[in-house]
Amino acid sequence: MFTFLRHTAVFVLGCVLVAVALTACGDAPDSAPEPTPDIEATVQARLNEERSTEATIEAKAQVMAKAMVAKAQAMAKAMVDATAQAVPTATPIYTPSKPYVFEVLDKHPTIECLNENMDVFINVFGLYVISNQLSEPGRAMHTANILAEYIDNDMNGAPDDDAVLNHLIEQNYVVPVWTMDIRKQFWEDARGTFCEDNISMAASLYDDDDWAIGGIKYTGTFDANLEEVWHVVSRGWYAAYPEYFGNSFDTESILTQAMDIARGGKFYDTPSEYPAGAWYKYSDESCTYSCQISEYFYWAIMANIGALDTSITNKCYPGKSEWSICTKSELEAKDKKIYDLLNNKGFNLPTNIPTGGYKISSDPATASTPPTPTPTRIATSVPQTPTPTPTSTPVSGTGQTVRTLWQEPPEYFEPGKTDNCDPNIRSSGLTAWVLANDELPVD
Repeated sequence: MFTFLRHTAVFVLGCVLVAVALTACGDAPDSAPEPTPDIEATVQARLNEERSTEATIEAKAQVMAKAMVAKAQAMAKAMVDATAQAVPTATPIYTPSKPYVFEVLDKHPTIECLNENMDVFINVFGLYVISNQLSEPGRAMHTANILAEYIDNDMNGAPDDDAVLNHLIEQNYVVPVWTMDIRKQFWEDARGTFCEDNISMAASLYDDDDWAIGGIKYTGTFDANLEEVWHVVSRGWYAAYPEYFGNSFDTESILTQAMDIARGGKFYDTPSEYPAGAWYKYSDESCTYSCQISEYFYWAIMANIGALDTSITNKCYPGKSEWSICTKSELEAKDKKIYDLLNNKGFNLPTNIPTGGYKISSDPATASTPPTPTPTRIATSVPQTPTPTPTSTPVSGTGQTVRTLWQEPPEYFEPGKTDNCDPNIRSSGLTAWVLANDELPVD
């Protein structure tokens, strides 16, 4: 009995164990194993995605950069255009031409206030000879030729000294050929305009001056243009090389040293009597130191180029009180310092006498007396009845003396700088003086 029970219990227990085992593993035959992840493929996919993103960002950056460059270029161009419109060129730029041709206009191309009274403008290397058709026809063109010969004395088509020319252009120097009436009206009308303080004049020419059309050797008379035009050109030499040609009383130059020797001492005011032995004795009391320099420089240049030779002019003669050195050899013997400055310092100063016949030539010796060139454009026709030139009379009540060759009124000096005769008067001072006195000093 007990044995039967024991076997039954074992049998039941075995059945239970089998049932438990089958329950636990009953789903195993139907379930597939979970696959192993592909790590390399995942990494590659992510790399491709990142590269695609970077390419997109780079493309966008290039587009933005191109847009910024285009915008910057447009802004720069706009600024350049605005600057060009806001700041007009003060004076035309000279471009050499061969053969050289004088350009004649009836209006100044950039300075409008000059057109109020003047209607003849002759461009010479960027400088202008200005005139009015009421003046004697042909005189302005002769002056323009003399100016060209001083700027390009060897007549090779290029300025002899760019620094000298550039100063004259930058300071708006002009050379007037006019009558006293036109001159007076010009400065009356210039009051309050750009011309009052920004136009430079160092001399001017009048119909009743000495005109040697064709040159002093041809006419046998002196030409006032040789002096007056040189007074303009010399301003460029003073400014370009102050150590050599400075004209200030307070700052020494070789030119001032030479003049002090020639005058027998350094005098700001004109002495009533020069020391014995002086050979330059300009006596006009209104001509102070810088004015005296202008006259001395002119006389020395004329002697050095042979324009005072007694065989061709009576401008100079032995014993003349103001200046009696008439030839280059006399200058070398008498005034050694100025001779050395003019001939031995390497400057391209004039060596030929201007004749009024400027023409480019490879041989200056054969180019000294050609005919006056034909202008490219002529101004309107000359009126039939020109205004007569007033006679030269002293100016009463002004303390100014009349001079035949030099009486530069206050407008004849560089804008913003003191003049040669009165260090306290500028061009605007002349305008006020003219309006108050209804007269002008006489050249």
